[in-house]
Amino acid sequence: MVGKWHLGHATTAMLPMARGFESVYGHYTGGVGYWDHVHGGGLDWHRDGVALRQEGYATHLQADEAVRLIRERDASRPLFLYTAFSAPHLPNEAPPEAVARYAHIDNENRRIHAAMVDELDRAIGRMVAALEEQQMLDDTMI
Repeated sequence: MVGKWHLGHATTAMLPMARGFESVYGHYTGGVGYWDHVHGGGLDWHRDGVALRQEGYATHLQADEAVRLIRERDASRPLFLYTAFSAPHLPNEAPPEAVARYAHIDNENRRIHAAMVDELDRAIGRMVAALEEQQMLDDTMI
């Protein structure tokens, strides 16, 4: 599982590792900061149940992980990769270069939102390219 869980985190029994996922990367709540990975004043970024401090924009990090899992999978086993990107969930945050692509949009919130969706599209494009590279695209549901 890669990305946003947002299906309960009050007890460990609610977490994705307890729900059958072999690996988990991302956050448990919704609305995590895209750069600081904080929600409600606390760090919410994890790998396999362990809190993780990692630099980078959440959408990019999630795409990196999904692509890595596609490329490094055990080809003798089927792959179920649940990927729930954070974007375009609040807070509205995007890389400056992505926001600059939408300079023609006057409203700052709409400009940032457009940049977030663009980054999401690019991330999904990276996953599709990895699936095609691994000759998995024809047998994959997206």
